[in-house]
Amino acid sequence: MLHSGGSQSNGLIRSDATVVIFCTDSDPSDADASQFREYMSSINSTFAGMGSLPFMIHCAGWKFHPEDRFRGPVGANTSSLLLIIGNTADPITVISGAKKANAAFPGSVLLTQDSPGHTFLTSVSNCTYRHIAAYFANGSLPDEGTVCLPDVPLFPGADLTHS
Repeated sequence: MLHSGGSQSNGLIRSDATVVIFCTDSDPSDADASQFREYMSSINSTFAGMGSLPFMIHCAGWKFHPEDRFRGPVGANTSSLLLIIGNTADPITVISGAKKANAAFPGSVLLTQDSPGHTFLTSVSNCTYRHIAAYFANGSLPDEGTVCLPDVPLFPGADLTHS
C-alpha cells in the first residue's frame, strides 16, 4: 500500500528516501527468503526483526553502493563530550550498542534508562529529561553509571508481587 512519499511495510510507514539512503549505505546483499528466515532465527528477537527485516528485504539486490560511502570505524575524540542514552530493554537498539558507542568516544557518558521500548522516549523519566536538559543547557554530563527509572511502571496498577 503506497502512501504519499513512502510505502507501508509491517505496519510501519517507510519514507522512500530512507530506504534509498539505507540501501545505498549498506553492504551489497542478494539474500533470499531462506537467508532472511535464518537471520530471524539467529537474532532471537521478533521486535528487532520487525525493525531491520523490512529494510533488508528492500535492499536485497540493490545495485548502487558508492565506494566512498561511510564504512567506519565509528568513534573518535570529539570537540564536545557526548551524552549517550540507552534503554536496558530496547528491542531494536540494544544496550550493548550504547555501551560500544560509549567506549568508542573518549569522555562520553552513558546514561542508562531502566525501561523497555525503543529509545528513552517510550517511557517517561524525569530523571532522564533532567540530564538531557542539563547537557543541552551547559554541557554537563551525569556521573558514569547513572541509571534513571521510568516515572510510570510498565503495567500501572498491576500487583506483580503475587505468584
